[in-house]
Amino acid sequence: MERRRIVFIHKLPSETPQVGFFVSKQIGNAVKRNLVKRWLREVYRKHKTEFLGVWVIFRVRKKFSYTFQDVEKDILG
Repeated sequence: MERRRIVFIHKLPSETPQVGFFVSKQIGNAVKRNLVKRWLREVYRKHKTEFLGVWVIFRVRKKFSYTFQDVEKDILG
């Protein structure tokens, strides 16, 4: 298992990626949480070919003060 601040990646034998998005209430109100989820979905959509054959969990916890570019860099990093 590979661990970064936002994303956990597990290798799977399948070519079909499995994705989950989790944003904790610690992030803020519903507006902030939905914004973060939209960012995560957009990063996944733009780079989904890089996630073939893996199980990806996008989990954001605690205080979160990133920009979209920071989120993309952390996920792809």
